[in-house]
Amino acid sequence: MYYQFMVPPGDKDLLRYLWWKEGYFNSDPIDCGMRVHLFGAASSPGVATYALRKIADDHGSKYANEASQFVHRNFYVDDGVTSVSSISSACTLIAETQKLLAEGGCKCHKVMSNSQEVMNSIPIEDRAPVKDSNLHKTLGILWNVETDKLHFPLDFDRSNRTRRGLLSILAKVYDPFGVISPLLHQAKLLLHQMCYEKYEWDDPMSGEMLKYEKWCSNLDHIGEVTVSRWVRICKVVSTLEMHPFADASSTGYAACSYLRILYEDGEIDVTFMLGKCRVVPFKPILSIPRLELIAAVLSVQLATKLRKEVPQRSRSIFGLTVRLYSGT
Repeated sequence: MYYQFMVPPGDKDLLRYLWWKEGYFNSDPIDCGMRVHLFGAASSPGVATYALRKIADDHGSKYANEASQFVHRNFYVDDGVTSVSSISSACTLIAETQKLLAEGGCKCHKVMSNSQEVMNSIPIEDRAPVKDSNLHKTLGILWNVETDKLHFPLDFDRSNRTRRGLLSILAKVYDPFGVISPLLHQAKLLLHQMCYEKYEWDDPMSGEMLKYEKWCSNLDHIGEVTVSRWVRICKVVSTLEMHPFADASSTGYAACSYLRILYEDGEIDVTFMLGKCRVVPFKPILSIPRLELIAAVLSVQLATKLRKEVPQRSRSIFGLTVRLYSGT
C-alpha cells in the first residue's frame, strides 16, 4: 500500500540507500533514492493514514457519506473493519468505498464478510483468500466468520526457558481488548522478576521454573477463549451505561469497562468492552492507595476512549451514563 503514495521531491534525500547491482558487493554501490514510501519506515503508516483520509476529503462528496465516514473512522492503515445493519447496506458500502479509494489510485480488495450473500456479490478477485473455511485474520486476531467470534490462538516454543524465550512469547501475543490480560500479567510479572534479578538473556530459569510451567499449562486453554466481534443491540434501547472498574495490588494495577444495555422491554445485556493490566515497577516503591489512584486514572482513560467509539447518534438518542468503581 505504501508504494501508492509518492515522496515529495524535497524529501527524497531522507530515503536514500546504497544498492549493489545484481548483488555484486565487490563493485561500487549505486546511490539510490525512494520515490515512494517504503515498508519499515516509521513515517509510512502515518503518511498512508493521512493519504486515505485526504482521498475521502477530496472525493467523498461524490459517493455515499457512509463510505467517507468508514475511511475516516474505521481504517487502521490499510485494514478497514466495520459493521452495518443489513446486507444491502454492506454491499453498498463496499462498492462505494472501492470507487472512492480508486479516485486516489488505491484498490480496496481482500474483502471478507460473515454474510455469504455479501461475499457472493463481490468479484472473486476482490475477496480475501482464506486457508481455513471459517477463520480469517483481521488486525492480528483470528475472526471466525461463521460464529462471528474473535479468537486468540497462541503458537509458541515453551522449551526456551530463558528471559529471551519468555519475552519472545509475550511479543507474539496481540490482545487489543485486554481479554487475556490476567493471564499475560502472570508472565509479565515473571519477566519483571527475572530482569530485577539480573538474568542474562539466555540464562536458564531456576526458581521460576514452576511458575513458568504453570503459566504454560494455562496457555493451552487460550484457544477456548472467544469474544463476540460486535455489541449486539437488536431491540429498542432505553439506556446505555458504561461501567469502568479499577483496582490495584502490590504487583499490578488494572482497569476494565463493561457496557450495560437496558432495553425498553426491561431486558438487560452486559458486555465486556476493554481492559488493561500493568505491572508495578520495583522502584520507586508505590503505596497501595497511590496505585489505586493510578488504576482509577487508567479506567477513566479507557472509558473516555470507549465513549468516543460509541456513535454520536447513539449517544444523543439513548444517552450514555458513565459510572466508575474503584477497589479499596
